[in-house]
Amino acid sequence: MSRILNEPYKSIWWSIPVILFLSLIGLKSTIDLQLHDTYFIIASFHIGLFFSLLLGIIGLIYWQLKNKRLVHWMTAIHVVCTIFTFILIPMSGLIFKEVIEGDLEIFRTVNQILFFVILIALFSQLIFITNVIITLLKNKPKI
Repeated sequence: MSRILNEPYKSIWWSIPVILFLSLIGLKSTIDLQLHDTYFIIASFHIGLFFSLLLGIIGLIYWQLKNKRLVHWMTAIHVVCTIFTFILIPMSGLIFKEVIEGDLEIFRTVNQILFFVILIALFSQLIFITNVIITLLKNKPKI
């Protein structure tokens, strides 16, 4: 846990190859989301590439702030939730594809779980933005 708090960029950067590897495993899998009247079908590989790019940018921001004093609980929640959700979302294409073959009730449940995971990912990014703003406003170097 101290590594996440002291060097969060390393944990984030180590998760990039994991997400890329999992995306390559599920090269032909898709993630199906239904929001109201719109049905989204997104390839797991493209989501993995997008999340890897986001993690690279987040890691660079943490690396730039390595000499600043971050709020520890915000950093821990952000890093753990981001890595967990960014790995779980592309993996859902592999996990749930076999389960939802034709059963609409299971698809609805899986869709609700996936939507909840996406909300957790978005909430953790709001925590990250708040942490960065608080850190930049304090502007005290880490001892």
